[in-house]
Amino acid sequence: MTRLGYVRVDRLGDDDSDQHEALRRAGVRRANIFTDTASSTTTASSRPGWRLLLEELRPGDTVVVSRLSTLGGDPTDVALTLGALELMGASVRAVHEGLDTGERPGPTLEALAVMLAPSPPTLKPSAA
Repeated sequence: MTRLGYVRVDRLGDDDSDQHEALRRAGVRRANIFTDTASSTTTASSRPGWRLLLEELRPGDTVVVSRLSTLGGDPTDVALTLGALELMGASVRAVHEGLDTGERPGPTLEALAVMLAPSPPTLKPSAA
């Protein structure tokens, strides 16, 4: 089982060193990190680095990203990407969210819940 990392930045020249560092700390070898420079509105399937990662991916492998949103341009694309990876027999680890879909059943729904969860409401003190 191999850990394959994926990094995406929006524009050429954007700093991706934090993402690379997070993936290396998560146990991804430098040679197994795939990178794209693409707008967040670009679907994962249209990104060349992502397609190269998929060529290397085998059942049982883990795709590691620094943030879950790296996997797609919007929540729908992230959901489709997670579902496709699950069908391929791969798990996903999102470092920032502390999510690893290989740890328990129902990974896609849980991953979406983490990504789409609203911020907790801010309580205002009542005037007494």
